[in-house]
Amino acid sequence: VDGKEGLFTVDEMRRCVERLRSDGVYVFQEPLPRALVVSLQDALTALPAYQRLENGHGAALRQGVDTSGLFDINEADLMSQAAIQEYATNPTWLSIAGRYFDAPPVHDETVAWWTYPQPAEFASLNAQLFHSDRRRLSFVKFFTYLTDVTTRNGPHVVVPGSHRERPFGLRRDRGYEEAG
Repeated sequence: VDGKEGLFTVDEMRRCVERLRSDGVYVFQEPLPRALVVSLQDALTALPAYQRLENGHGAALRQGVDTSGLFDINEADLMSQAAIQEYATNPTWLSIAGRYFDAPPVHDETVAWWTYPQPAEFASLNAQLFHSDRRRLSFVKFFTYLTDVTTRNGPHVVVPGSHRERPFGLRRDRGYEEAG
């Protein structure tokens, strides 16, 4: 039986690194423990979140009232929560990143947000169009959905292999309506 190494089995983590190298994306097959998901949801629900606007941030999210937009949670607020701290710094993430890069990784950012369906004119602002993340030379992101995701509320789409080869015309820092 394949043993656990942190949040996932050794075999799951191996598959993750292989697929990150080949495709640039991996969807974990092993679910997170339900108690962990609930503790993260509780921690995030307790924190203020502010609507992302072109000129900064707007009004605070009113849970159960607001139904449109993307609401960011401040990183300092995130890291004030023990459940978030423990999850973000779980050795699993550094282990996977270290194996992927074949070098010691550095954890440099933890972000969280609430996404609700929104008008198409906000798609670029809220990273809902195809785009290339370009804030670091080499990085890996771990996305964790803590609510059910459908085509209406924020699915993540990746063009397999786009982390390795990208036509010159698609290298600008902007959003694209369709995959190139």
